[in-house]
Amino acid sequence: GGYHPSDRNLVRSGELFWNSTSGNTLAGNYFGTNALGDSYLSDVRISTIWSASPMLFDSNVMSGTMFIESATSNTKITNNRFGTRADGTGVVSNGLQAIQIGNVPQNRGSNKVLIANNTITGKSTAIIIDGNATYQSVNNTISGNNI
Repeated sequence: GGYHPSDRNLVRSGELFWNSTSGNTLAGNYFGTNALGDSYLSDVRISTIWSASPMLFDSNVMSGTMFIESATSNTKITNNRFGTRADGTGVVSNGLQAIQIGNVPQNRGSNKVLIANNTITGKSTAIIIDGNATYQSVNNTISGNNI
């Protein structure tokens, strides 16, 4: 993908899964919508797990859910549209949560998960943060989102 429309990926269904990867950018793509980003087609899940860092998810349109799980740090989720059309009007959503952070370690300094400047609508829950005794989801930043 990329920021120019000709670079955009159109993922109509399924799940994108990153495991033990680093340095990836996912930008300017449409997940679970048509090519115009104005109609819901299906649920697309994006999952990162086990040290998938650093990761940048920026300026995407998404009908489904993004999962950040298990030892993922230094991930930035910025300027995306979850559950809304590409132009910011209307709903293209599966109705479930937009972002779920689970079992992310005690991040320090810049190694935290940043969720900022996203638009989230048409979801039962915007952002879920959970953890357990071993992996506590702490020191993450949620800021400037339009929910």
